[in-house]
Amino acid sequence: MPPTMKDIAKAAGVSQPAVSAVLNNRGNCRVSPETRSRILRIAEELDYHPNQAARLLRGQKSNTVAIFTSLSVSSLQNETLQQISLKLQKQKLTSFLVAARDNEDLQERYLELLSRNIDALICFHIDFDFDRSILKLPQVHVGVEVRDTPDIIQDLKGGGAFLAAHLLEHGHEKFVFLTDKLSSNASKYEGVRERLAGSEKSTSLEVLEFFHDTGIISKVLKAVSSGATAFICTNDHIASRLCRVLKQHNIKVPEEIAVTGFDGMAFTEYMTPSITTMRGDPEKIAQATVELLLARMKDPMLSASIKIPVSFHCGESCGCKIKQEDNFFFETMPAVITPQKQQEKSL
Repeated sequence: MPPTMKDIAKAAGVSQPAVSAVLNNRGNCRVSPETRSRILRIAEELDYHPNQAARLLRGQKSNTVAIFTSLSVSSLQNETLQQISLKLQKQKLTSFLVAARDNEDLQERYLELLSRNIDALICFHIDFDFDRSILKLPQVHVGVEVRDTPDIIQDLKGGGAFLAAHLLEHGHEKFVFLTDKLSSNASKYEGVRERLAGSEKSTSLEVLEFFHDTGIISKVLKAVSSGATAFICTNDHIASRLCRVLKQHNIKVPEEIAVTGFDGMAFTEYMTPSITTMRGDPEKIAQATVELLLARMKDPMLSASIKIPVSFHCGESCGCKIKQEDNFFFETMPAVITPQKQQEKSL
């Protein structure tokens, strides 16, 4: 059985109320500094953890928020996490990050955290399916659709539709949707598919998924030889790698093939050609997350469905002619570029 305050009191030779006063850091605690040190040392030696249920019954709060996420987090998602942490800090809330491999790992980590007296949870871009009903504390879910729709998502479907519409304006009819994992990018795909299906043009859409597929380059080149002229990539890294592969095979971007990305990473503006992409807004996502979490800490049953718009950032890879700014970004500067008004259109 786990150690109790009674065990600590017996080992320290003091009363149980004295142990309770020390471990709960009560202001009216009258034990001597030496006794306090002895109690804390014994509690550590016995690996004592406070009983979460008892603390909740007493109405005590730790002002601590755990943020669950997956092991793979993009640099843009990492910036959002930083924004969330800063905004929680302004609300006098401490936060810490917990990365989980799968559903079983998440459940184990959650049970461990209960003994630390956390007050609330944020589940951020967890890319595996899990049963959120096991999490009993106030919580907010951001990013990836699992058993049901998250509380806060980006308008990825709208972003996909916008890219498809933009490429249609350039005259493209044969499209390729290039992704590492289709299930994680279903909303973007639906936006592209529906927009092309609603076009007056005779369009086609091929999906190329390359998760653990070493033959993807051959499939890309086959699609090009079959007449595809526009590739919609599900992130900027895929788009940049595609541009490199096409260049290695003497296929010109955007003259022969148009390429678009997604996420709005800083490096896209400084590629040749610069990448046309959709940009998320870490600050808005973080603000919505913290506001909803604070509301849920007062009313855990509060329902929410918040969709954060994404913005279009026009580069050269789609065929647009744009003026490049004479500026230079150092490593210490933000990962996301401040949008240039003449290059941005909000959905």
